[in-house]
Amino acid sequence: MLLERQTSTQSDVLLCAQNEPQDIGIGPVTVAQAAGVGWATVTTHWGADETDTFTAYVRLDSRPILIDDVICAG
Repeated sequence: MLLERQTSTQSDVLLCAQNEPQDIGIGPVTVAQAAGVGWATVTTHWGADETDTFTAYVRLDSRPILIDDVICAG
């Protein structure tokens, strides 16, 4: 799913951006054990105090844990 989206866009689907951020922060993780997924809000920090956020989803049954989907804000 992510690989297909990456081939059809100019932006990095994992960062929801075209450039490299100065810093990346991961918020608290929420787990839905019965559904087998977890997610967290990710904040990317850019120059001039600009930030973007997106939600990253992982499958709990993958080893190592792999990103399953990314939902970009805005």
